[in-house]
Amino acid sequence: MPHVTDIFRHPLKSHGREALQLVALSRGETMPWDRCWAVAHEASTARW
Repeated sequence: MPHVTDIFRHPLKSHGREALQLVALSRGETMPWDRCWAVAHEASTARW
């Protein structure tokens, strides 16, 4: 049976990671606080 040995989240998209010892996951939901923030510069066309 598969099991998780390490789990990381990335609170700021594409900028580092945070190792977690424990996280509550819910079926059909994203990991809490994973990729919640992003950085865009003035020339960006990104829309949130």
